[in-house]
Amino acid sequence: MSVRLAAVALALGLGACTAGPAPITATPAPTHEAGALNVTALLDLSGDRTPNGGSQRDALQLWLDQQGTRTPQVRVRFVDVAGSEARTILELKRAATEGRADAVIVGVPVDYDAAFARIVELAGLPVLFTLPIPDPATLAGGRWAFALAPTPAQLAKAAIDDATRRGVLVPSLIVSDESGPAVAERVALQAELAKRGLGVPLAKVTAADVAPRLAGPLMAARSVFFTSIATVIKTSPSSSGSDACNSANRWYNVPMSRADEARTLPRSRASVTPSFSSRSPSKNRPT
Repeated sequence: MSVRLAAVALALGLGACTAGPAPITATPAPTHEAGALNVTALLDLSGDRTPNGGSQRDALQLWLDQQGTRTPQVRVRFVDVAGSEARTILELKRAATEGRADAVIVGVPVDYDAAFARIVELAGLPVLFTLPIPDPATLAGGRWAFALAPTPAQLAKAAIDDATRRGVLVPSLIVSDESGPAVAERVALQAELAKRGLGVPLAKVTAADVAPRLAGPLMAARSVFFTSIATVIKTSPSSSGSDACNSANRWYNVPMSRADEARTLPRSRASVTPSFSSRSPSKNRPT
C-alpha cells in the first residue's frame, strides 16, 4: 500500500511540474441588444474649436426623446473630442471596435483627405458627417461615408453666384485661418473664381494679427468670403477686425452649416446665406 501511495504522489508531483499555465478567459465584448441601434456622436463639447457641439447634442437628444418606444431603439453615446483631430480619429476607431457601434456621427471639422477616408473604410460602418467635406464618393471608403452638408465646392459656387447676382463680387477678399477645413473651403472658392476668370486677394490671419491684417483690405472689399474664420474674429483681442468687417457690403461665411460660428460674426450691412441645390448621394452605398 505504501508503495502505491508513493507512486500516486510521484505522479501528481510530476503532473504539477509539467502542467501548462491556466487558461486566460478573454474579457467579453460589449453586448449588442437585439432590436437596438448603437450610435456614437463625436462632438466638440469643450475646447476652443468652433462650432461647439452643444447644439447638435441637444438636437439629437430632442429627436431621441420624440422617438418614444419606436423600434428599433436608437441609443446615442456622446463623446467629447475637445477640438482634437487626433482624438476624433481615435474615438472613431474605438467606436468601431470596442464600442460595437452601428454608426458614427462626426459633428466636428475634419480634414477629409485620403488618409481619413482610409480610416472610414477600415471602420466598415456608416459614418455621417454633419459639416462640409469633399464628396466622399471620390475617395476610398466612400460607400461608408455620408456627407449631410453641401461640399465646399457647392458652398463656394452658391456664395459667388449670390455675390454676382447682387453686383458686389468685385472687388472681393478671401479670409482664411488656413486650418485644415479652411484650406478646403479656400481652394474651392479660388477654383470657382478661376472658372470666371477672377483672381481674389487672400488674407491669411490668426487671432493674434486679425485686426492689423484685415483693417485695410476689408475697407476696400465689396464682398468678403470667410473660411472657418469666425473663431478668429470672435477671439481677437481688438475689435478693429469686427469694425472693418462692418464696412464690407456683404460677407459670406462659406461653411454656412456652422450656425454657431455665424452668430459670432459681426453684422455687416447684409450678411448672406446663399441657397444651394441638394447633394447627390454617393455611389456604391452599402445596402
